Amino acid sequence: MYGQMTAGSWIYIGSQGIIQGTYETFVAIAKKHFNGDAANKWILTGGLGGMGGAQPLAATMAGFSMIAVECDESRIDYRLNTRYVDTKAHSLDEALSIIKNSDKPISVGLLGNAADVYAELVERNITPDVVTDQTSAHDPLNGYLPQGWSMEFAKQQRESNSEGVVKAAKAAMAVQVQAILDMQERGAWPPIMATTFVKWRLKKAYKMPSISLVSCLLTFEIYSAKV
Repeated sequence: MYGQMTAGSWIYIGSQGIIQGTYETFVAIAKKHFNGDAANKWILTGGLGGMGGAQPLAATMAGFSMIAVECDESRIDYRLNTRYVDTKAHSLDEALSIIKNSDKPISVGLLGNAADVYAELVERNITPDVVTDQTSAHDPLNGYLPQGWSMEFAKQQRESNSEGVVKAAKAAMAVQVQAILDMQERGAWPPIMATTFVKWRLKKAYKMPSISLVSCLLTFEIYSAKV
């Protein structure tokens, strides 16, 4: 199952045009790595925007639970209202408790910064069964929240200190990428839906860990580059 849907024949028509391909990707992961059974397995992801917002519903349809980290609470609320996500949590402990105590696949929109949450999971030695990402890392100025920043502060800085925002955002991306790699070493399967982290890895003069990419057969190849 090829993980890139937007360049397909449907083009991009919003989350409804992404959900089938995302579902098929998750089903393929279950078949290849979990003997076709996603019961009691959970996926960690980041981003509930136009594309990322399809992930929670696709996950539960495929039999997985999901924690989807999103820094913009309005996006979580939108996904709740449209029933793409089942519930909301304001802390990692709350989100983990929800998926642990649910007797069926459930999706949780966790309000937080993906870099913070991914790194905390590594620090606490908590490893998801699958780890991926659909944050807006392609746009470090407007789409990725630096660690320790509020949404309002980021908005102000984008207008007055754009270079500082980009630098801080890329530093946060590096933290998230390293956490993904750490989780992979601990057994999490990493089907990266987008290749933006690789883009920043290839940029000269900026240090970014290597990241794995999903291929059409869901086999993983480490992309490395000198910086």
